Amino acid sequence: DKCRAGEWPYAMNTTWGCPYKCTYCAARQTGWNQRNIHLIDREIGHAMELGVKNFSILDDCLNVTEKHVIAVSTTFARYNTEWSCVNGLRADTLTDAGARAMSKSGCRTVGFGIETSNEELLLKIKKGETLTAIERGLAIARDNFDSISGYLILGLPGSSYEVDARTIEWAVDQGVYLHVSFWVPEEVDNFEINTDGKLVNKTTMKDRLFYGEGAVPGPTYDPVQMQALMDSAAGLAWGSARDIRANIKGRWRALSQHGPRAARRLIRMDIAKAWRKVARR
Repeated sequence: DKCRAGEWPYAMNTTWGCPYKCTYCAARQTGWNQRNIHLIDREIGHAMELGVKNFSILDDCLNVTEKHVIAVSTTFARYNTEWSCVNGLRADTLTDAGARAMSKSGCRTVGFGIETSNEELLLKIKKGETLTAIERGLAIARDNFDSISGYLILGLPGSSYEVDARTIEWAVDQGVYLHVSFWVPEEVDNFEINTDGKLVNKTTMKDRLFYGEGAVPGPTYDPVQMQALMDSAAGLAWGSARDIRANIKGRWRALSQHGPRAARRLIRMDIAKAWRKVARR
């Protein structure tokens, strides 16, 4: 009912798995498999017949190839509907042709896993992207989409308060909605047999992310500083009506600390999202 009313998007996948090596991601190096485009077409058509008004793609990585992006976009274009991809896009593989195809077919909202603006950390977490490539992808996105989100991780191994603070400042300057999480290591029990033939528990640490209001800062640096950075990003995303006060403060902070360009980008995205929400009703 909420999908038919336009309150919730219809969630679907066009691929599954991801070939990249990002250390913190459960989908890393799981391969990359494309669904048959005719099956995607049938699913969209059936959902539209049931009254669905908009769609959300939840691929681990939609844009491994430009060819697949254009094929999916061409399929959506036949149905004159709105869709988004707020989870599975890489900035470095976003092309002008792919972004134009997405936009023309009804894609208005996109999101990128940025994680950090620090080149050394990007290498350490095996992101496979450079900051230059990320900025190029975000520039393409700004030219084609109404709403752009960036997902950041505070406290990555080897990071610091200063590094993470610069990442948030950089992201605000880029004019994207900010979504921030904490990196927290998780202990994993690995049992091995030593040279004496005895079973030994060798505890190792595994990457893990904590999202949402219940997230707890990790041990990389002072948790009070880490929480302060998390709080500094409050109000810099698209929020519901109950978050309007935080949103206004966030836009004022962007204006006062980063100048009119950063605030103008946020407000322009706000207006576009609000207009589409009204139009769907």
